[in-house]
Amino acid sequence: MAINDEKRMINIAKREIEIFSKRWNNDPYLWESETDIHAELYWKIKSSINKEFKCKKDKCCWEENGKIKTIPTEAYFDWVYCKPATHIKIEGKKKWYYPDIVIYKNTRGKHVTKEGENTPMLWACEIKYATEWSSDISDSDSSIKKDGDKLMELLKQKNNETKGTDSACLLVFSRWMKHYESKSKCEKGKRAIDNRFKKIKKILNNLKNEEIDVRFFKKREFKYEK
Repeated sequence: MAINDEKRMINIAKREIEIFSKRWNNDPYLWESETDIHAELYWKIKSSINKEFKCKKDKCCWEENGKIKTIPTEAYFDWVYCKPATHIKIEGKKKWYYPDIVIYKNTRGKHVTKEGENTPMLWACEIKYATEWSSDISDSDSSIKKDGDKLMELLKQKNNETKGTDSACLLVFSRWMKHYESKSKCEKGKRAIDNRFKKIKKILNNLKNEEIDVRFFKKREFKYEK
């Protein structure tokens, strides 16, 4: 794929993220879980890319026990996939990893993958979501760092035998909107969430230095009602 086409694909993904983030900021209760955000962003990015880059039929090939194998018939393969199986190395050991959204450098039928090798990726994205009712982010916020570390491994692998991604993105959405029966509890709740946001920002700022495109979308509202 031409470099200009690769840039266009990434710009399409960024555009859809911007459009979605504005909708989320206006009506955050339309998305209850990370899966809701994940599913919508995946479909928006996929359908927008498919409008400009048409899928073609290919015979998917892979290497197994030193032999090249193919699927029986030609099939359509896309550039954009949801939670595809990939390999990363952690502490010298290869492990399975499933990024939330991936854009591949070519349709997946174009690349012959060897055992333990990834199909080269153009862009990989992880999504995290926390709300006042439930959270995909742990109390220590370690899950954000873990996803960032996994994306970093994919970035490091792009030029070695395992293959990885050219670029990466980490999106964090956080919604906290509560009513309190006393002013003191309301102020305490504000301080707790503000401290939580500061911790998340610190983690994301560290990841920014590692060449990951990070976005933090937050919505908070506290009300005191007798």
